[in-house]
Amino acid sequence: MSSTHNSSLGIVPTSADFAPSIIFTIAYIVLLPVAIWRGASRETRCMALIQPVIFVVLRVATWAIRAYLAKAKLSIGLIATETVLVSSATVLLYRLFVAETRKILTNWVPRAAPTSYDRRNQPVHRDSLGIVLRLLDLALMATVIMSIYGATQTGDAINGVQDAIDTLSTLRKASAFVLLGVSGICIGSLLWFSQQHSLPNRAVYVNCVIGLVLAVIAAYRIAVAYRASGSGSAAAFWCALALPEIIVVVIVFSLNLKEFVPENPQKVDYSRQTGVPHSRDTELGQRPFVQG
Repeated sequence: MSSTHNSSLGIVPTSADFAPSIIFTIAYIVLLPVAIWRGASRETRCMALIQPVIFVVLRVATWAIRAYLAKAKLSIGLIATETVLVSSATVLLYRLFVAETRKILTNWVPRAAPTSYDRRNQPVHRDSLGIVLRLLDLALMATVIMSIYGATQTGDAINGVQDAIDTLSTLRKASAFVLLGVSGICIGSLLWFSQQHSLPNRAVYVNCVIGLVLAVIAAYRIAVAYRASGSGSAAAFWCALALPEIIVVVIVFSLNLKEFVPENPQKVDYSRQTGVPHSRDTELGQRPFVQG
């Protein structure tokens, strides 16, 4: 196994990766009690915390494995595991980012009455915001599918099977572009709708910062996917992937996600008005659209 960069597989650990791997492992271990405290406290406990907590656990495992590989004899199984963790876990942060963006927009952007209801009795809005939200849902679903399928190809790619290498490379490129697009759509939507309507400034600004940091990761993945073999930089790996991830996690745990997006006192629950069974999702941010 080459110790140099491979555009399909990422950067195989070398002895130079040992110190940063240990540093990031310790950093995530330190964050674990914070994650547990956030999840255990009644004032901050919410479903949104599940994804960042899982991410922290996965990153402890990721960087611990990388530290071991940096000093030990390379193992195909461990390299495959570490590669899958590095490439797939970031989706958890994106899911949280999109969920908070959705919460801001659906809670504070005026909506027209739904044109219909889907099979789950959820209101269907055929407006610009509805299109944006459906596009984000499809993008995340595509990313998850590509991550899962890519994980099944990693072992063969590491063993040198060319078809698997080509498939994995294509999936990595597509996934990175989709994630970069998700960042752009979320940031653009927040800024656009904040100009049109009164959105909570703090939530918008913090979410835009998170989106920009995640965009750095996606841009790095694109650069890696198109870089020639052997030209990779370990410093870029840690600075453009590992560091932005932990910055996002620190921001998330510094917030009370339960109250991060304030409720809109003028919201309207359309499902409740029409007698359709309502859910927590449809209670977020539905207020009538009034034309001037």
